[in-house]
Amino acid sequence: MEVTERGRAVAILVPYEAVSGHQRLVDSGDLAPGSQGILDIEPVTAGTGIRLSDELAALRDEEWR
Repeated sequence: MEVTERGRAVAILVPYEAVSGHQRLVDSGDLAPGSQGILDIEPVTAGTGIRLSDELAALRDEEWR
């Protein structure tokens, strides 16, 4: 069904489909499903010994100079 205003189409009414937001994103191509499970991913380690909060504070200090 088409909704018109002064003879010009302004909307189309279609039957409601109960599709999740996730599935809608996958169907539109805006989201690609993961290729592996969350438990298969190895944890990331920093390994540098630098605390991220200290590094961020240093970067912010540089911006204000």
